[in-house]
Amino acid sequence: MKVSDDFGKALGYEATDTFRFVPGDGKLVGERFEGNDPPDFSELQAWIAENRPEIVTGPCKDLVDGGTTPAACARAVSSSAALAKEKG
Repeated sequence: MKVSDDFGKALGYEATDTFRFVPGDGKLVGERFEGNDPPDFSELQAWIAENRPEIVTGPCKDLVDGGTTPAACARAVSSSAALAKEKG
């Protein structure tokens, strides 16, 4: 299954995440994930954790574990990217 990435849309690049599920014996027995975020996205995540922790505990809370505000999280990450770029 391939899905579009909200962060890519918010930050102006096309990103997709691909999930592969392995069925067996009537249940899932494995999975694999591949993403194509640019390398500097990891740096941005670290910058946000250090400089804007309220984003991690607010709109991006539980993002990869069923979080309920992906659009708000993407907007917060996007605004943080602009701020991080401005501050160098």
